[in-house]
Amino acid sequence: MEDIVGIKPLGLRNNADLTVIIPFKYTNQREDILERISFCKLDRNLPNNIDFLLVDDCTELDISEQAANICKELGISYMRLDSDDLLFSAARARNYGAMYGLSPFIMFMDIDLVVYDGFYQDALEEIKFNDLENNVRDFIGFGVIYLTKHGSELFFKTERTARRKQFLQHFLINNEEVVEKFSTGTSVQIFNREYYLSRGGNNEEFAGWGFEDLEFTCRLAHRAKHFPLPQNFLQDYKNCRDVVEYNGFKSLIRLYGDITFAKGISLFHIWHEVNNSSSYMKRKQKNRVLFNKLLKSYIERKEEPEPLPDLSQGNSLIFTLTHPAIYNREVLPRYGKIFYEEEERFKDISYLEEYLKDNNINRVILQNPYSNEIRLKIYNFLRERKVEYFVIERGALPNSMFFDRNGFNADSKSYNSENWDFEISEEKREAVLNYISEEKSNDAALEDQSERIATNKLLRQLKINPGKKVLFVPFQTPSDTVIKFFCGIYIKTYAEFVELVRSVAKSLPKNWVLVYKKHPLTKEGYEVAGGIEADDYNIKDLLNIADCILLINSGVGVLSMLWEKPVLYTGEAFYAHDAFNRRVKNQQEVISHLNNLFVPDKERIFRFLSYLINDFYSFGNFTTKVIDWSLESKMTITSEINFYQINNIGKTKYIYNPIRTVKIDNKSVLFDRYRFSTDYKLRQGTGLIGRPIMRNNTERRFVIVRRLRKLINNPHNFFEDSRFIFLRPLRYLFK
Repeated sequence: MEDIVGIKPLGLRNNADLTVIIPFKYTNQREDILERISFCKLDRNLPNNIDFLLVDDCTELDISEQAANICKELGISYMRLDSDDLLFSAARARNYGAMYGLSPFIMFMDIDLVVYDGFYQDALEEIKFNDLENNVRDFIGFGVIYLTKHGSELFFKTERTARRKQFLQHFLINNEEVVEKFSTGTSVQIFNREYYLSRGGNNEEFAGWGFEDLEFTCRLAHRAKHFPLPQNFLQDYKNCRDVVEYNGFKSLIRLYGDITFAKGISLFHIWHEVNNSSSYMKRKQKNRVLFNKLLKSYIERKEEPEPLPDLSQGNSLIFTLTHPAIYNREVLPRYGKIFYEEEERFKDISYLEEYLKDNNINRVILQNPYSNEIRLKIYNFLRERKVEYFVIERGALPNSMFFDRNGFNADSKSYNSENWDFEISEEKREAVLNYISEEKSNDAALEDQSERIATNKLLRQLKINPGKKVLFVPFQTPSDTVIKFFCGIYIKTYAEFVELVRSVAKSLPKNWVLVYKKHPLTKEGYEVAGGIEADDYNIKDLLNIADCILLINSGVGVLSMLWEKPVLYTGEAFYAHDAFNRRVKNQQEVISHLNNLFVPDKERIFRFLSYLINDFYSFGNFTTKVIDWSLESKMTITSEINFYQINNIGKTKYIYNPIRTVKIDNKSVLFDRYRFSTDYKLRQGTGLIGRPIMRNNTERRFVIVRRLRKLINNPHNFFEDSRFIFLRPLRYLFK
């Protein structure tokens, strides 16, 4: 997208936790708007880790200068968009604020909203209470109490320490002289900034104010699984304030603000004249029509605006628009502004140097650098010139990818022990234990595998006698780049490794057997005389029965760590470390290890796995298919990745729980306002959870008698316990 920023913001800090973004537009009908710039900073207990950014869109230059000066006096960063020839867009203002922001979280604020003392500390605590750092899809909403003209004057006359409670009281007793209305489905919300950018932000097809925030919120709420989705999500049912049945998107949206409102956290809207001009109303109606169209296209086809760049990340050069991990919605903002070129343009490597300089490229994004000559030439150039780069490829664990700025596979410094060999926290240790338990019990693997079977059954089918030890050999694909480039200096080719395995099989100690399995993507396997072929069995079941694993540099070497099995490797392996594996040069060394098998260091295994799982690897749900690659082998093609954890790229960790159903279900008190409608539908047999069980006549008479007796003996409790909300206030008549 074109950058139309005329004045870039100054004073934003990398160490701020939250940036409050305020869209701004001066008009002759709102001359009071300049003095309202200060409203956002009326919190006298303002924490020092919050930045403020006013984004000026479509304001005339002389007024813009006044606004900039006011911001400077108040300690608010100021940004001006060169949008004089465009219609004002709150969506555009919010998006530019998010793109230029530096903090992990952003909050959108309206120029007419006033805060109470302590509001921002409350907001920061809500980020913590809602665990937004570990749930990027979640967001926080805030309610707003709209004051009358009289209420607004009274607000500023009220002692500041009493404002919040006093005006919440006016709202609760429905003082219409002071309170005009309220809403908990407002545009005042807190988001993870990088996630906001990844969803494309507010849709800039909207002009002026209205519906741009609601459309974005609906998209996020539909994805978040924070609450159960209501029936008829697309239905525009009343407004957020008056909705009383869990039906339509507004019944869901208001719940985000209801949470904070129930804690007494609210903002106050100061009265101003409303623009009811025909042009304003016509634009608002157009926005409504556009909203319905866009929301329908999202629900039906998941259509969203293109991701927005995090401009603090500078410029990145990429060579693909199809790689599912590189050109991925969740990842794209983390590159900054993207430049795309075909790799073939850089056959002459001197042109790459010129291109990087001319376009101020900060980093280059690569796939497997060893997969073709041009890419390898680019890769070597970047490393020699110390140009920042990321290699993005599949990891050794199921559903994993890595974003490596230090190399690829065995040539990368990322796996050096200084990065992982230190004490790990209990939280990370628990994450590793949970991961190991889950992976050892499920069927998932890097490649398609046979169904799993019990250990005893496997041993019987392979005809392995009790007491025998198993040396397991998982063969790799000969065409794999880690074979071509990292086979090693001792066993230099794949063919030599096959011969090594055959010689080991002939000279095994008496208490050992050798079990081997071809790679699932290899069309033809290898015969190993004296060995047991296990091509049709699951890799995890084979690791279960293995006492030792022999391989070149397969990712199975990492998978074996989940079983704490000793590994012997012959090639260059990124996971090489004497604490949990040993390199062997020949058949004699293999036999020597089998006769005196080392015990892997369990703690070091945990530390290495913790590094991969918690800090280095990213994880997602993969959509894949297998295609023919060569005469000897096939290849797994990944067409889509839905990330649920992104590490090692960008400013924040992208993480959410992919198996979460809903965080807050309909048993919460937040759903009380919907209970009468839900109960009614249940009795009609059309409810959210199905038809209730019907009682027989005897049971029904018993229930009626019991309830009548309760009404006579204790009318207060009868009405207090009623499932009909509108009857409950009658309990006060019988105190």
